[in-house]
Amino acid sequence: MGWTKFTAYADPADVRRLTQLDLSRLTRWHSCLNQSDMIAAASSQYSVEHNRGREDRTQATSSSPITEMLGRDSSRIATGNILDYREIVDSDGSRYGRATVRVGKSIQGATDWWMGEIREVRVKLGSKQEYANLRRRAEIVFFGRWDRSDDMRPDPGYGCPFILANESNLNLIRAGAARDYAATDDAE
Repeated sequence: MGWTKFTAYADPADVRRLTQLDLSRLTRWHSCLNQSDMIAAASSQYSVEHNRGREDRTQATSSSPITEMLGRDSSRIATGNILDYREIVDSDGSRYGRATVRVGKSIQGATDWWMGEIREVRVKLGSKQEYANLRRRAEIVFFGRWDRSDDMRPDPGYGCPFILANESNLNLIRAGAARDYAATDDAE
């Protein structure tokens, strides 16, 4: 199984390129061994972006277009100050982070995150430099999932490190949120 994810803003040429399937692999004497045999362009692009994402996570900031895109694509956005951060190891050996957060401002749709409220948030483990912001009690931006669930998280994805809640980042996020067409899509 393989899949490709697009937003409404994707370039049509990229959509055509990344959805090309090599179905001849199904009928050859030696069939395909993995998904990259059938979706070579998408698989190749994923490898490039995945490796670039690992490198980018060590940077201190996210790019302006991605920060704006997060504002557009996230269903819920709020700021919060990190009060405590610790790493957890479950009984099955899996590791994750847990942050205690004092909620700041709701920027979009986070109606159940009240200013001043204390919350516990699960954190996906990443680079050590990135988690220095959590340990320094920084004010960061939390994003709701794109699937519109109730989960809020500080790791925005797209190979981005945590986004500090400074005025330039918040302006980009607000600009992106102003272009969020999900509310009109749901109404139709």
